[in-house]
Amino acid sequence: MNVLQISLVGDKDAFCEPSYFTVEGDIVYVALNKNKPQTPQVLAGELAAVNRLTGEIVWRYTLPNHAALCDEINAIPLLFENSIIIASRYSWSSLDRETGAVRWSKAFKDLSSNNLSLIDGTLFCCRGTEIQTIDPLTGKTLSKRKHRVKWLDSAIQKHQGRYFAATGSSKIIEIVPNKWDIAHEFKYAGGWAIAATPHFHGQLMVSSSYAGEIIAFNLASNEPEWKMKKKAGSRPQQAFLAGQALFYDGNTDHKLQLVELAPKKKLWSRQLTRMQACHIRSEAEFLAVWQTADRTFNLGRFDMLTGELICYVTSFGEGDWSLYPYDLWSGVAIYEDERCIVTNFKSKELIVINI
Repeated sequence: MNVLQISLVGDKDAFCEPSYFTVEGDIVYVALNKNKPQTPQVLAGELAAVNRLTGEIVWRYTLPNHAALCDEINAIPLLFENSIIIASRYSWSSLDRETGAVRWSKAFKDLSSNNLSLIDGTLFCCRGTEIQTIDPLTGKTLSKRKHRVKWLDSAIQKHQGRYFAATGSSKIIEIVPNKWDIAHEFKYAGGWAIAATPHFHGQLMVSSSYAGEIIAFNLASNEPEWKMKKKAGSRPQQAFLAGQALFYDGNTDHKLQLVELAPKKKLWSRQLTRMQACHIRSEAEFLAVWQTADRTFNLGRFDMLTGELICYVTSFGEGDWSLYPYDLWSGVAIYEDERCIVTNFKSKELIVINI
């Protein structure tokens, strides 16, 4: 294996947080947040195209500061034909994948969260409480509809011809195609945000939440098939593979558990401090980024059957870890295919393991 620590800071910068990213071939498209924690937000974010084999930064695109407001990318970039589509706090843009040149862009006056998905050639944009459908080639708005929710908490998901989105109002909503009215509400206890993207396994729709429960809904009846208790207020994370799910309660509980989905069966549970990202490699192993005993963050291989650590994949003692006594920034993830593993949990750097 060839491990690269690719520096992402520019000639005029001394700091960045590598955030949301996507991989296509030899190129990693990664969002860069330029402002240190607990410092004034004065630097606009960027998108960088990075060659994973050489470490070369092919191009950078810097977000414009709309009305002197600092902007940052806050959603996973999406690939569409020869473009890459990005969403930030104040704009949506489509860039040429080869050069970073702007193909189209939309600016907004108000700061908001974003979640993007491409379904059947249409771009779905969940911004705040509004769902918009966009022509990804031109940026033209095809339809838009606001909903009475605190905010939309996930990208639109399509399953068996039905459309779903998590919300900040303790429910997942099903929306009617084209009209985008709410067809059904899948409710959780209390007034917590879902903060997780629904997963589908056959007729089950499964999601954790900030509420005190994980629920699997039967989509034939639209009623809960089963529920599992968790600590209310703990940050939900989840990963799925072949009818199994890893559920993690962050911030407060630090509990990781493996569950079979149908029928429901908890296989094991263990404590893992401040897990930031998880990726199931196979029925035998998973990868996770978590905070180790020396209060640094590292990437490790874990046994899927027991939840025990097999070995460290990376081990970094050096770094700006004092800036992150609790969790890291949004967008930390693990990507893997047959050629490489990519992760972004270390400030200023992209970590690529070429296999």
